[in-house]
Amino acid sequence: MNVIVFLNAAAYLAVSLVSFYVYYFFLKKGEILYKIGTILGVIGIFYLLMSSLNFFWVFNVLEPNDKDFILMSMILTVLSAMLILYIVYKLTNNKKLIYLLVLFITTIFAINYSFKAFFIITVGISYLLMILVFLDLVLFSNFYLRLAGYSGLSYAIISIFLSALIYLGKISYKLYWFLPTTLMFFVFLLIYLDIKKIGVIKESPKRKKPNLFLSYTAVLIKFLIFITSISAFIFISTISVHELGHAYLAQYYGCNQFKAVIYDIIAPHTEIRCDVYYNNTALTLAGLAATIAVALIFMLTGSQFTKGVAYLLFGFGFLVSYGDLIDLGISKNLITTTILMGLVITILAVVNTSNYYLKEQEIFKNGLNNGFKLLAEGHPHVSKILTYEPKSAK
Repeated sequence: MNVIVFLNAAAYLAVSLVSFYVYYFFLKKGEILYKIGTILGVIGIFYLLMSSLNFFWVFNVLEPNDKDFILMSMILTVLSAMLILYIVYKLTNNKKLIYLLVLFITTIFAINYSFKAFFIITVGISYLLMILVFLDLVLFSNFYLRLAGYSGLSYAIISIFLSALIYLGKISYKLYWFLPTTLMFFVFLLIYLDIKKIGVIKESPKRKKPNLFLSYTAVLIKFLIFITSISAFIFISTISVHELGHAYLAQYYGCNQFKAVIYDIIAPHTEIRCDVYYNNTALTLAGLAATIAVALIFMLTGSQFTKGVAYLLFGFGFLVSYGDLIDLGISKNLITTTILMGLVITILAVVNTSNYYLKEQEIFKNGLNNGFKLLAEGHPHVSKILTYEPKSAK
């Protein structure tokens, strides 16, 4: 019997059991709690599948397979990242998290790479999302949610280290996955304990004075990750939209062959073979036009945050059009001016997004403190979030 595989299986099983327990406990405790419990129950199903697979390997029911474990781990990680993000969104009503989720999904499936590289990049982005989400919990003044945030951050950091070992050639299913999985068990347990405790608050609870150094450090780390990841996601999305613009116009003209290559050893490009009439200038500028069109949709239909996304799309759109402008024979002066304009717009977009983020963090923290105060006073608009109240509290 492989002890490490057995411990991995036991840890996965523990997470699935606590997930099912929370689902059962919140089954009839109000709409918000039911949704949270259901999401945790869904995560529990996948942890149960991972546990079963590892137990089959322990008792020689099935033959261990490295690629199968990598694939299952990737699915589990991606689903956990998305569903945990949604749980925190339901608790905080932080709409920025939904935008991150959309960009996360777009980024993963917009790039073409090998199986192992796909695993590393996908789980890397997933853990990055988890870090952002768990940093949100670290900033809570509530004791249990703060502990859940620290446990989640530890889970993500250890998981990133183990994933790096896979990239270096280590056998995936023989690594110490029970360490981060145990931390995820405590994340779910602490979220459950927190919600249960808040449900019976009658007085304003005594809270430990927050550590300012840890609080500001968490905000700084979260800010840097947020700005970097948002910029990276939107840059890749801009490239995708740009190349698809060329391909769609080639399809409109009825070209024989067209293919948008988003990831290539040299640079992203669109392969087009056309035996019919086409306007070369329009076909070349289609990439920039598509990016501008998407940016305008974001700008005209969204909030301040989506306007920041629109500005990034404008800036990156001009930057990635550098090769197209050269192909059209435009003078170096105009090309340089266009690139400089793209850089200026990109910098202003980052500043605008940073300003929005910092203001939102301040509003969120103030709103959170006021929310706990109103909840303790029995305010109806706040107490409707958590409808559970045990019999002993009546």
